[in-house]
Amino acid sequence: MPGHADRIFFLSDGNVTSGPAGITTANKDNILDNDIDLVPVAIGDGVTPSNFVTFFTADIVASEGDVLTATDFDDLADTLIEGLVSDAVAIGNLLSNDIGGSDGFGAPEPIVQIEHNGIVYTDTSGGGADDGMVEFTTAAGGTLIVNLATGAFDYSIDPLVATADQETFTYTVVDGDGDTDTATLVIDIVAPPIAVADTVITNDTSGDPLPVAKSALLHNDTSDPDPSFTDLQASGGDTVGQSGSDIVFDPATSGTGDRSFTYKLESDGLSSSDANVDVIRVSGDSVTGGADDEILIGRDTVDVVSRRVVGRAVGEGGSGNTNFLQFALPIAASGEYVTRIVIDLRAGGDTNARFDPAGSPGSSDYGPTLGTLNGLAAGDISFSPTDSTSSTL
Repeated sequence: MPGHADRIFFLSDGNVTSGPAGITTANKDNILDNDIDLVPVAIGDGVTPSNFVTFFTADIVASEGDVLTATDFDDLADTLIEGLVSDAVAIGNLLSNDIGGSDGFGAPEPIVQIEHNGIVYTDTSGGGADDGMVEFTTAAGGTLIVNLATGAFDYSIDPLVATADQETFTYTVVDGDGDTDTATLVIDIVAPPIAVADTVITNDTSGDPLPVAKSALLHNDTSDPDPSFTDLQASGGDTVGQSGSDIVFDPATSGTGDRSFTYKLESDGLSSSDANVDVIRVSGDSVTGGADDEILIGRDTVDVVSRRVVGRAVGEGGSGNTNFLQFALPIAASGEYVTRIVIDLRAGGDTNARFDPAGSPGSSDYGPTLGTLNGLAAGDISFSPTDSTSSTL
């Protein structure tokens, strides 16, 4: 059957009281050679998951994290559902709340077709195997498998590539004398957060705990507005934790040099992969950065904290269009502000582009003029040069 899996559930308290201390070579080869998924389940209080790794070897049970644990048999069902049914999988039955006609559903397949994204899928569409199954890739990149005879369906999507979306499937059922009706299956996709690497640059070399604003770390991440920071990890004697709105990194030593820590984000029960944060400690009274994903932190006695960001801008519409070039500072540290923006018309492939401001000699003078302003007034902005043509402004 398409989408099937061979799976063995091994339930035990994890203690070997008789027989061999490990799996036999024949049984191990059988599991590996036939691509069988073995699910170890430890039942009881005080069980030792590492015993499962020892017994089956790491070729079958890679780590203790692969061992499901249930406190007792009453807890077993919840443990299996939580451990084996991913948030990126939806399973159910299309016919569970449908009602057949007076002569029941049609046979052998009460579901005759499924329509999705303008395409109709049947048992034999697209060279299907006429096996009572429909399987296809959805518009959002998921996979839907439906048993047309029983109504059972399985929807899955890779949580690492899923984006928030909603998928709709319209299916047609037939009763015993050929009457048809349609119903809709709607699947909401909740995307996991995406955590992206950052770089912290600081001239605080004291070795004291260094607070890093969570909002700064989240600036280049993709998530709900208020995700949880989880699985904070540091190495080399360093520690990292949380305090209110900050992630607090505590280096083991003082002085300059590069350190690092990692974090994950969790939202709606879904977790991101690890994001690495490099912590670069520099000497001196200035902290200077040069990229969007840098977080600059000055010590209490810092004189200057500056950031230089280089980007490529594309004008909107014609050169005379309002808001032709737009600039924004979406997030900044406390006290941080923009002091200067330099526009270089020849930074790309144009070798003779120039600004011709209104005050320059000649009759063909153009702007620049200010478009829409948010958070500042026209009097806060000045242009240079204003009395001569130039490739930069």
